[in-house]
Amino acid sequence: VKDRKPEPFKAVLVYCPEHKNIYEAYNDVHGVWRFFDYGIGRIVEPVTHWMPLPEPPKGDEPSCP
Repeated sequence: VKDRKPEPFKAVLVYCPEHKNIYEAYNDVHGVWRFFDYGIGRIVEPVTHWMPLPEPPKGDEPSCP
């Protein structure tokens, strides 16, 4: 996080040591990390690590309803 952040509004995985949890979150244009909770972009801080989301599975996977 100190060296580089993802582009704004790109969904990534982040680690928050305060909550000892991993979230799917995004970094807004003001540099604030947010995650979706009931459709609201709630703030999650501090974030110490982030990584891109993994690629979705390929093949004959059933589609979501």
